[in-house]
Parts: sequence; C-alpha cells; structure tokens
Amino acid sequence: MADKLLDRIQDWYRNNCNGDWEHGFGIKIETVDNPGWSVEIELEDTALENAQLRKQYDNGAEDWLFIEIKQKKFLGAGDPNKLNEIFRIFLDEVLLLQIDSSFTYPIFVPIPNMITPVWKEVTAKVINESTFEIVEIPETTFQKLQILKIDDFQNVEIASLSDLDYKIGDKVRCKLKEFFEGVKPVVVEKIKE
Repeated sequence: MADKLLDRIQDWYRNNCNGDWEHGFGIKIETVDNPGWSVEIELEDTALENAQLRKQYDNGAEDWLFIEIKQKKFLGAGDPNKLNEIFRIFLDEVLLLQIDSSFTYPIFVPIPNMITPVWKEVTAKVINESTFEIVEIPETTFQKLQILKIDDFQNVEIASLSDLDYKIGDKVRCKLKEFFEGVKPVVVEKIKE
C-alpha cells in the first residue's frame, strides 16, 4: 500500500508540473523532533486550490495527527507511523472529493503522421491523480504547438495539424516531456472505458 500511495503522490505532482508551477510550488516532506512527520503540499494553481479540510487527534506521543488546509496549502503532521496516513488523507479525502471540475490544465497531444514530432495544446480537467479528461480542443495555431527543437518549425505544415487521435471526453494519462520551450505534460495513453 505504501508504494501505491507514493506512486499516486508522484502522479499528482507530475501532472501539476507545467514548466511554471514546479518553480514556485511543490511538496515538502520533513521530520519533526516530536518525533514525527511534517508534509506540506502546495495547492495554489491546481484543481485543489479551493479545497478545505481540518482534522486532528492527539492520543499521546505515539498516536497523533493534525491535518489542515490553510492559505492554499495542505499541511499534515503526525507521529512516526503516520506518513502513509497523511498521504492517504490527501489523496482520498482531498483529491478525490474536492477536485474543482471547472479548473483546467493545458496538456499536449501528439499530432499523428507528422515528419517532425509535433504536439498540440488541448484543455483538460483532472479526474484523479493520474487521469485527465479532454474538455476542449482549440483551433490549431503555431502558438499552441510544442516541438523538440526550434528548427523543427520549418518542417511543420499547418494544414496537416487538424488530424488528431483524440476528442473531447477522452480520458488520458500524461508524462512530462522536455520541449524547446520547457517541460510540458504530454498525453501518452488514452484510457479505454
């Protein structure tokens, strides 16, 4: 179970990295001298920035937990055995129950049959820590494309850019890819329903 929680936290973090967010926000995990754990997860500019939660219990030095969302930050602290529980609360009680479905992310889908690899920006909302749903496919412009090298633009024909293997409503998974303009989330899998 612990490995699965860590995988889920990594998925959530990765899916919020967009070339900007990760420079100002992120996740901090520290030990405290009680002893115990302290976790801070920044929610600003994510689908959880309006989430709310407060819970706590203190049954002595070996059984305590404090969780609060304050100033767009998930703050969790607990005894040495509570790190998994802090992550579980974030993932199952905050993420799955308090996603703002109107909050959208730019993600990039590959354009098929191109000589030079090209990705097009689409708009998606979060379903869970690892899944997006495409909600808009805007008109194709050069400004909404991502390429690996600046020289690749000379090989791109705008007329070829309208064919996509994706449509509104598709549920997808992303990974990070380094483009000429920085790191962006790109679709690597369409989820079959």
